[in-house]
Amino acid sequence: MTGAGAHNNVRRSCNEQVRESPAEHPELEKLYAIDVNSCTRQNANSDPIPFDSEHASGFFLPMIRTSDADAAKSSVNRGTVKNDAVSDYFRPKQRRFEMQMQIKFKEEPESGLWFGCMLDDPIKLNKVQKMVVKTAMNFVNKKNSGAVHYNVTGNKPDEDEHSDENSDEPCKGEEKKMDENETKAGNYEVPHISFGVETAFNIVVVSKPGDIIPQLGTDIVEDPELRKYRKKNAMKFNATDTYTLCIWSAYVDFLDWKVVNMPVIRNFSIANFFGDQTIYLSIYTLKNRKFIEGEDKESKYGGTHNVVDMCRLIDYELSHGEKTRVGKTRRKWMEKVKVTTSR
Repeated sequence: MTGAGAHNNVRRSCNEQVRESPAEHPELEKLYAIDVNSCTRQNANSDPIPFDSEHASGFFLPMIRTSDADAAKSSVNRGTVKNDAVSDYFRPKQRRFEMQMQIKFKEEPESGLWFGCMLDDPIKLNKVQKMVVKTAMNFVNKKNSGAVHYNVTGNKPDEDEHSDENSDEPCKGEEKKMDENETKAGNYEVPHISFGVETAFNIVVVSKPGDIIPQLGTDIVEDPELRKYRKKNAMKFNATDTYTLCIWSAYVDFLDWKVVNMPVIRNFSIANFFGDQTIYLSIYTLKNRKFIEGEDKESKYGGTHNVVDMCRLIDYELSHGEKTRVGKTRRKWMEKVKVTTSR
């Protein structure tokens, strides 16, 4: 069997092979958030998840809206006590998800902080789709004060020189061979869209030593004047303060794997753009990007985001049990769980 049917059978068999601790709500069972570094599955709507790398330490809390948030508190379709708390939090809001995190750097980062959505494989686009993407990205770029960096096809050494942007054929970037030495050195970009944290995130709270640090899982408040300032100005991160960051959206529903609630546009599947690929969500800094006070936005947010230059503080592979293929990290996790449970 080939095609979608075969993919679905593989997904079902892979899901059935692994048994893990139950999710906080039955609907969350189909969502797989695997920590790339530790190769562990992390449950949403639970306790803040600690992380510790050579560059920073802190906590990460993913919160996903489940259906009981749109029903009365007496709803039968409820999860655990922890999930109830998240549903109570979401009930008066339109958000489909929210990610909260606290970060303490171990050394002053060499660049600003980025939030990236990355893929393994290039996205195939025909001429019309390229125009749509370009228009959409221009809009997103303006909304985020120019703090957006993206590459749809990934970085191929000969792509800019040989690609035919006027062709109606799908992009063939993934078929172009990269120099083996460049690949091994990590001197290339994966397909991605990344946002500067200081302009893209909804909340950024800076806590000085001795300050009361905001509690994750609650409504975190930022001073409106400080918010206006950091939206317009470059932000320098240090190794002294603690940074509490929040980003949310009413437009991305990870449980249904759809983009929803967009004005004028009908709801559509994330797979319409990404196919059955898994998504990598990462918070990272870039090496060799010294912060310059008063630096213009083009200089600050330009340049390449090569794999070798990324210092990934938080790095998750996100996949769906019914809508995506089994990603590399999830497959490693499945093997790890099988070995552990067989002992």
